[in-house]
Amino acid sequence: MRLVILFLLLASQCIGQEIAFEDIEIDEKGFIVLDFGQVEQKTKPKVSATLVNVGDKPLIISRFTTSCGCTVPYITERILEPGGKTTIQISWIARLGDFRSSGKIESNATNHSMLWIRLEGEGIE
Repeated sequence: MRLVILFLLLASQCIGQEIAFEDIEIDEKGFIVLDFGQVEQKTKPKVSATLVNVGDKPLIISRFTTSCGCTVPYITERILEPGGKTTIQISWIARLGDFRSSGKIESNATNHSMLWIRLEGEGIE
């Protein structure tokens, strides 16, 4: 019985693997917004962000997907040791008018196993 109690106490001290961005706030539901602002149509703007494992166990990113073919996701590292960082990058083909798309990062994070990224901007002439 003492062994079980000791195990539970030790397990409660570990925070596991947690996902965060270096300069972007993630809301409590796991959403962030990346605003491209106004960009010239027919260009291929991109935005980068640094993803950080703020937990004490390895973070494994299993999928990074987007909602349409005009939006392209890229990630440099998929396994992050505690304190480790990786760069994500999303680009899209600017067309005339408002743009809305989304991306999703799936991982073993205990705080946000699915992280939703909303992309928005406006294509101008």
